[in-house]
Amino acid sequence: MSATTVPRVRAALVAKVVALLAAAPVDYETQVFYGHPGQEIPQQFVAVAETESGVTREQRTLPLRQASSRGETYDVRLVVWCATGDHDSAAQKVVSERAWALVDRIDDGLRIDTTLGGLVQSALPTSFDDQDFLLNEGRASQVVVLVSVTVSRS
Repeated sequence: MSATTVPRVRAALVAKVVALLAAAPVDYETQVFYGHPGQEIPQQFVAVAETESGVTREQRTLPLRQASSRGETYDVRLVVWCATGDHDSAAQKVVSERAWALVDRIDDGLRIDTTLGGLVQSALPTSFDDQDFLLNEGRASQVVVLVSVTVSRS
């Protein structure tokens, strides 16, 4: 038994986001990454990043048995990034709306199957935080989505 479910849950979230985006393609190619995208940042991506505040574990030994049950709760951070080479304020609106459209698709899809195919008890988006950027290369918008994960294992 592994120490935590985090790596499997992050991999399942990557697969889920890839499937959700493939089901209804958008105007711009969106890459999905397990972790940071690397040195070359694409114009549009979703990164299934690290846990937000670590993993909280509850473990108890069941009475009259040698077995124990273990539960985990944690938040996995998804980073949705959209950018353009344009600098004007109208471009900011476009990239912000694109980022939120991706978030909506991910949010809706995760609410359809909250268990990630039975891997967890629940994995639900619970927090959204957006930020706009004026860069040397143009405009960008980032939305950080926290997916709260609850796991119960025997």
